Amino acid sequence: MFSLINLSSMFKVQRARLKAVSKHCTLNLEQVILAFAIVALTSCTQQKIATTETFLNFDSLINTQLQRLENHGYELNKSVQIDGKQEDTRFVPDSAQWASELEIFRQLDAVNKASFRNAYVVSDTRDTNSNLTIREIKAEQDAPVSLVRLYYLRTPADIRKIEATWFEETALYTNTRRMIMEFESIGTGLTVNRYRVEGFQKMVMDDSVHFIIAGQIGI
Repeated sequence: MFSLINLSSMFKVQRARLKAVSKHCTLNLEQVILAFAIVALTSCTQQKIATTETFLNFDSLINTQLQRLENHGYELNKSVQIDGKQEDTRFVPDSAQWASELEIFRQLDAVNKASFRNAYVVSDTRDTNSNLTIREIKAEQDAPVSLVRLYYLRTPADIRKIEATWFEETALYTNTRRMIMEFESIGTGLTVNRYRVEGFQKMVMDDSVHFIIAGQIGI
């Protein structure tokens, strides 16, 4: 049975360590009036605070979801497409299978690593299609997780949807994927009810491999 962890193993290559370049706010008080200097200084302070906090603890989030999924015995309807060939399965995963399905989403925790922390800028906007707020975490420097959008109700901990883009390009390969995970409020907690990973891998001197993996969880 094909799983996300199989996909990760299939695409595994030696990755060069990426280095984030620190960003610094610079203000020239002699060239602007006092009012604009105060605004600019405030902006720099806010950005520094935003980039030194943990955006979302993805490891903890996945661990919590694995426990809830296993404890309630949820069913998984899964579709896998690789270069147009599709396979559909329906089963009740055990703990190891659930861990395999959601493992790839742990990679999003890279946004919290110190080596990439200053690579991101953060903005909050209202979702025009719902009552949710969107926190966008966007890389302005090289980082494997180039974009994360967190859709939340009251606070980022009250998460309802995650969208993320992963991109890597080296002399050997180009790897990109778009990841989505959605949650439903049940009782006193949130449980993932669907996920999707779509992307492609292009190796040097080889054809691209396009894939789509989608899971619908019976809640």
